[in-house]
Amino acid sequence: MVRLARRRMRRWIEAGRAEIPLASSAKIPHADGRFAAALTVQTVCFWNEPLVDLREVRRVLQPGGRVLLGHRARDEQTLASLPTTVYTLRSVEENEKLLAESGFVEIHSIERPIGKASFIYSEARRPRLDQ
Repeated sequence: MVRLARRRMRRWIEAGRAEIPLASSAKIPHADGRFAAALTVQTVCFWNEPLVDLREVRRVLQPGGRVLLGHRARDEQTLASLPTTVYTLRSVEENEKLLAESGFVEIHSIERPIGKASFIYSEARRPRLDQ
């Protein structure tokens, strides 16, 4: 995925507008408050310690910065199609609780159908300094 992202973002990287490092979400190689937004799609289900990962995402976000988690819905069809030894599928409520416990606010989720499955988008914000 890093190789693909670097190839697609080559112009931005060459212009100094993007970096695509290979790193763990539990130890993001950037300074506190570096980013205005963060996006993760289909990765939350692989995090063994999601609070650690989400706290690290929160650390690199600016006050008021937003995070968007995209993940498959935890429904019977999805549970039957993905091995639980690899994927930890959480409900919308579980992911929202993790976001809250890791210090995010203004948490909300929406569900969108994708073919026969559903996809969940959970958005949250790092509190501003005055909060």
